[in-house]
Amino acid sequence: MSNSAGLRCGGLHFPDAVRDLRRGIGLSQQEFAEIVGLTRRQIAEIEVGGANPRLETLEKVGRGAWSLASWRSQRP
Repeated sequence: MSNSAGLRCGGLHFPDAVRDLRRGIGLSQQEFAEIVGLTRRQIAEIEVGGANPRLETLEKVGRGAWSLASWRSQRP
């Protein structure tokens, strides 16, 4: 389920998923961090697979990503 390169669950590689989502929405690491309630450094560490995020951190990223994806899908 996991490897030394980062959290992997099935076909999801969390660091890549966070980076791809953030870039897909067009946000910098700083902008994304402010929205989800983390620091830019935390986002950077997650994206390179160097972090071992706590459940609380994963929830912040997930909730923020869901909100951003919902907001983006409603834009014309």
